Amino acid sequence: MTRKQLYKFLLVLLFVGFPLYVTAGDTYDEHELKAAITYNVMKFVKWPDGTFVGAKEPLVICVMGNDATAFGFASLDGRLLGKRPIKVQYLNSYDTCQDGHVLYLSRFRGHHLDEVLTSLQQAPVLTVSDLESFASRGGMINLVKIKKNIRFAINLDASMAAKLKISSKLHPLAIEVIRSGG
Repeated sequence: MTRKQLYKFLLVLLFVGFPLYVTAGDTYDEHELKAAITYNVMKFVKWPDGTFVGAKEPLVICVMGNDATAFGFASLDGRLLGKRPIKVQYLNSYDTCQDGHVLYLSRFRGHHLDEVLTSLQQAPVLTVSDLESFASRGGMINLVKIKKNIRFAINLDASMAAKLKISSKLHPLAIEVIRSGG
C-alpha cells in the first residue's frame, strides 16, 4: 500500500467512525468510544460461510462487563453493519457467548480470561477487550488506552484459528499485529 493509499484509507476510516463520535458529542465516555471502535473494526472482519443463516440474521454482540460498559454498547443495538442488523446482549456468564458473533470483555468478575478464550478458541466469535495483554493471551482485538487515545492490537493467529478474516487494511492502524513468525 502506497503512502497516498494509506492516507486515503485513514481518511475514510475517520469518516466512517465520525458519526458515532459526533452523536456522543461532548458527553461521550471511554466506553462509548470503545464501542465505536469495536463497530468500526467489525466492518473489516469477514465471518466464515455458514455463520449466518440468512442475510437478515442479526450480528450478535455479547458484552460482558459492568454497567458503564453496557451503557457504552447500547448505542450499537439496532444499528446496521452493512445490511445486517446488530443485536447487543449483556451476559453474566461466558457459557452463552457462543451464540454471538462478537464478544466484548471488560472488567468482569468470576471468570478467568483463559477459560473464556479457550472455550471460544475455534468458534467464529470475534473477541475484543480492553483487558491488559488481551491479544498476547489469545484474544483477537485488544483496545489499549495510550494517553487520551484508544488504539488496538490485533492477534491474527487467534482470528485465523476461529476462521475469521481481519482485513489487512487494519494492520497499519494497529499498534501491534501478532502472527506466527513475528
